[in-house]
Amino acid sequence: MSTSSEAWAIDARGLTKRFGTVTAVRGVTLQVPNGTIFAFLGPNGSGKSTTVRLLTGLLAPTAGEARVRGRLVSVEDLELRREIGILPEDDALFPDLTIWEHLELCGRLYGFGRQETDARALAKATPGELEPVILSTGFFRQKSKALIGMAQGLVAEHEGNVPADMERLTKLPGVGRKTANVVLGHALGVPGLPVDRHVLRVSNRIGIAEGDDPVKVEEQLCAELPKEMWTLASDVQILHGRRVCKPKPLCDQCSVRDDCDYFRVVVSRGPGKVRAAKGKVRRGGASGPPERRDKRKIRTTRR
Repeated sequence: MSTSSEAWAIDARGLTKRFGTVTAVRGVTLQVPNGTIFAFLGPNGSGKSTTVRLLTGLLAPTAGEARVRGRLVSVEDLELRREIGILPEDDALFPDLTIWEHLELCGRLYGFGRQETDARALAKATPGELEPVILSTGFFRQKSKALIGMAQGLVAEHEGNVPADMERLTKLPGVGRKTANVVLGHALGVPGLPVDRHVLRVSNRIGIAEGDDPVKVEEQLCAELPKEMWTLASDVQILHGRRVCKPKPLCDQCSVRDDCDYFRVVVSRGPGKVRAAKGKVRRGGASGPPERRDKRKIRTTRR
């Protein structure tokens, strides 16, 4: 084993963090080689998030130290923090800021001025300049080309402004229907219902939509819900899918299980009947909706 800290992407030794009398992290030592993917697993409350904050310079350790690519991690080292990217499970957005204010804030945190974060500046960027900024997101080479192309399209076709309709948004490079719906609903105040894997899973299980085509599921949900509920309906299902209705669902924690087809047909029958009940679930196993002969509409009963 190499003793040089430069051989490791992450080199942590004896990391400890105390909050008053509570020890959140005690003596964490780990080494992650350069160019590898490292899974950091543990139960809730075991200190994973605190350790990540220590490794990225967001928290100062009570004891021990961490180095990233041979460089000592410190809350004062802004240059190192600019080189580290974090992709959280949930959206880390401030509800009182607009999308553009978020972009400006993030740009300033990474050392960019306001004039450098608009579409015109991005349109003039090169892949070599943009790739290091989005490296942590994955597929950064493909994404950098799409982002630059998208910005060039905004400047050429829309004077640098983001259009507020689905057709024009999806004509931009790298912008699909889901992304367009997110921009419409959350940035521009135009009703939109993004359908991702969570919405597909939740809506099929509950029985308020049927199918694995995101466009068709979006059409089904939008046809039964008032426009003002579209964005909220997507947000609620995404959060429910992340936290409760996971691939292996936490039905005992679910507040809508009494109205859920999957719970009624599969779970509530008990272990002895689950195998037989699964035969009544559509293609996709536990993620799909139960077969049903009646064409029920979406139930919007408020509890």
